[in-house]
Amino acid sequence: WITNGSSASVYLVIAQTDVEAGHKGINAFIIERGMEGFVVGAKEDKMGIRGSDTHTLLFNDVKVPKENRIGEDGFGFKFAMKVLSGGRIGIAA
Repeated sequence: WITNGSSASVYLVIAQTDVEAGHKGINAFIIERGMEGFVVGAKEDKMGIRGSDTHTLLFNDVKVPKENRIGEDGFGFKFAMKVLSGGRIGIAA
């Protein structure tokens, strides 16, 4: 589920592209609304935090151009860990 999933026109997606490569098979991509195979699902009916809409993002054979990959092949895991590390500071405060 993605908070404010219907509001964006561009999405940052981190996905495993090579299972056999383990964490080195994870990449980060820029996905644009309207790409073939990418659909924003219906708004979730949540019990709380109703101030933000939450949606499922559905990917069905989405073809992502190489220029939409962030960093080198396999950079996704390292990128995710850096982003999560930065978030921990705010949570701890």
